[in-house]
Amino acid sequence: MERLALAHVPADMPLSRAFSSFRKNTRGLVVKHPEGSYLVTASDIADAWNQAADAGKDPATVPVGSIARKHRYTETHPLPLQRPARAAVKGFAEHEQSHFRTAFQGLAAQYTFQYLAPRTAVVVTSTETFADGLQGGVVICTCAGNPVHRFERRQLVDPTHCNKPHGVPVTCQAVND
Repeated sequence: MERLALAHVPADMPLSRAFSSFRKNTRGLVVKHPEGSYLVTASDIADAWNQAADAGKDPATVPVGSIARKHRYTETHPLPLQRPARAAVKGFAEHEQSHFRTAFQGLAAQYTFQYLAPRTAVVVTSTETFADGLQGGVVICTCAGNPVHRFERRQLVDPTHCNKPHGVPVTCQAVND
């Protein structure tokens, strides 16, 4: 179990802005959707960009809230945080551990929310493995092809070329170091 502070962004934010909205050393965003907030990763955003580009749409106009929910969530009765800004500090008090362990018990859920603010969401993950996937810098690689595709560096089969059939070179840039 881990706790992370992620950016909380509006559902109508364009994918192009979503790439630059990650908090330092994180790879996830929480989307404020009218039907409830949910988590997306840098790879989810890159996949949505590429689907739009391949469909002949301008990916820069596609809202991040159009990304389908992929990561399993569970509703909990959240514990209040005394200091939300310090929520990303490692470790849980014993009553928090018990609360979240019970919340995740017997479920395939990967995360829940402990706190939602206008620009910050505190996410509690069910496993350290899932948390590890949400941590670290984001490097986005953009191909020089037509259409223009974007990938997270870790998604590339060949770190110098686009995964799509045109296989053109990519340029990569860190977006949240």
